[in-house]
Amino acid sequence: MHIKKFLTIALSMLTAAVAVSHAGTPIPLDSCRSMALRNNKTMQIAQERIKAAEYQKKQAFAAYLPGIDFAGGYMYNQKEISLLSGDQMLPTKTFNPATGTYDFNLLTGPDGRPVQVNGQYVPTQVALIPKEAMTFDIHNLFAGAVTLTQPMYMGGKIRALNKMAEMGQEIASLMHDNAARE
Repeated sequence: MHIKKFLTIALSMLTAAVAVSHAGTPIPLDSCRSMALRNNKTMQIAQERIKAAEYQKKQAFAAYLPGIDFAGGYMYNQKEISLLSGDQMLPTKTFNPATGTYDFNLLTGPDGRPVQVNGQYVPTQVALIPKEAMTFDIHNLFAGAVTLTQPMYMGGKIRALNKMAEMGQEIASLMHDNAARE
């Protein structure tokens, strides 16, 4: 208990001695003024407003530049897509010089008329479209896009934005100077 009192008194005396030794040192007026300006909250706020105005000016200038956007995506799918249910047989045509048109190559009977089976004409030649030709493997789908946007004409908005940013910068510096005078 006595040790705590002794330490408390010793620390108090040491602190008082240091304070008294510095209290007698004269500080020049210029140093006082510079310390006051450095520690003044109004000046610090004004300085930050100047920085903010500079950044706003840079942002306004960036409106002249093109914007670049990147987008991408991936999708995994378990199934394949097939546009055809089976192999397709398409009838072919030949050019008929007498009529100047293309006619189907149809099987004709002994009477010269096209033969029908189940209400459908029977072609003599067919073109094969295999099912595999219209089957797409879409297990792994990737998509990507890069977009470049350049403003062509904004009705003078970008120029006005730059002028306003310059004025904001001037106002911030004038407010800083005014705060320094006060």
